[in-house]
Amino acid sequence: MIAPEHLEVLRNAVGSAGMQEHEPLELDGLASTLTLHPHDGDALSSTLAALESYSLAALIRGGGQRMGLGNPPSRADVFLSTDRLVGVDELDTSEGVCHVRSGTPLADVRDAVNARGWELPLDPPGPGTTVGGCLAAASIGPRALGFGWPRDLVLGLEVCLASGKRVRCGGRVVKNVTGYDLNKLYTGSFGTLGVIEAVWLRLRSCPDCTVSCEARASDLASACRMGIAASQLTSARAAAIESSGKGGWRLVVELAGDEPTVQRDLHWLRTEYAASEAPESTIERLRDLQAEVPVPWGLRFRIGALPSRLEDALLQLQKSGASLLAYPGLRLIYARFPLSEPPAESEVEVAFDTVAKAAGEAGGHYVCEAAPSWAKSGRDMFGEIGATGSIMRGLKKRFDPCGVLNPGRFAGRI
Repeated sequence: MIAPEHLEVLRNAVGSAGMQEHEPLELDGLASTLTLHPHDGDALSSTLAALESYSLAALIRGGGQRMGLGNPPSRADVFLSTDRLVGVDELDTSEGVCHVRSGTPLADVRDAVNARGWELPLDPPGPGTTVGGCLAAASIGPRALGFGWPRDLVLGLEVCLASGKRVRCGGRVVKNVTGYDLNKLYTGSFGTLGVIEAVWLRLRSCPDCTVSCEARASDLASACRMGIAASQLTSARAAAIESSGKGGWRLVVELAGDEPTVQRDLHWLRTEYAASEAPESTIERLRDLQAEVPVPWGLRFRIGALPSRLEDALLQLQKSGASLLAYPGLRLIYARFPLSEPPAESEVEVAFDTVAKAAGEAGGHYVCEAAPSWAKSGRDMFGEIGATGSIMRGLKKRFDPCGVLNPGRFAGRI
């Protein structure tokens, strides 16, 4: 319960229109009845400074698509929403860069840049995903094969630390970095080190030609070979293999670029794998599949796997009853485990053990992206972080010593 005098200070910091009291909103067993909506950087700074001064914990909310991702919070006094930090402030078509506020939905940015002949190289699943939420979670979609990883697309960030101090790193142009690139530190830090206020993003030119195609594989070994080979094509923007039931597998590829290169790669896929063209909606369906969780209960994992060990990892997961989607070129597997009704703790234990073993043998790591709240108890959703844990805890202590931002939610329950 927040003291009345503290509420008044928060109201003055965020503004009357930015304070929303509501029925308890729960996240993994903890609830808050207050959401703060700062409308600009100054209000965000004042709000965070007030929260730190009273040792209040804030759960950061963008579009709300990934609130279930991560460990249960250790504290939850307020929700802090970026939904009023919106707008494309600058779009430079001569340099292919844009400056965007963190609460802006990706769909709005995409529409704005597409209208000017550019493409936004971010495509995580979720209709309400915001720029800040995407970067904080380092979220990707199937097109990351061609787009690249979020950390490589950020030119500059404006971040508000837990103390309320506003900092900038990078800018609108690419420069050589002396020392550690803080853009990469904040991207993927899950909002635990600072709240992203705005970002400079690198754009891509819209391709002259885009084609989706698919092919069938009768066995897993063939599917893996096909997926790895397709990922290496010059124009491949997305390449995925998915289990299609009854032991069958499906290869899905999106080619994009200049027309001669796309047609050459399409001809190769047709010749080698009898691929046929697929509807434009094919990649959108892949994105939906990536974010899917079995209902009414289920688990979803993201697992890293070296291409040379992809087949063994997929086979092990398939034997455990998982539905599978893999991006060979990105070295990623998405595994979904249904749970019985009512669910049993033993099922959860088996799923986590299977995934941990598969990730370890595949030379990667795992993250449980979706799980019922009760299944998170006593488990780290990010797996074992090993020797990096002390470094991560040191960074958290340096950037957020009072534990204001998303406490307990990141790897190692940081």
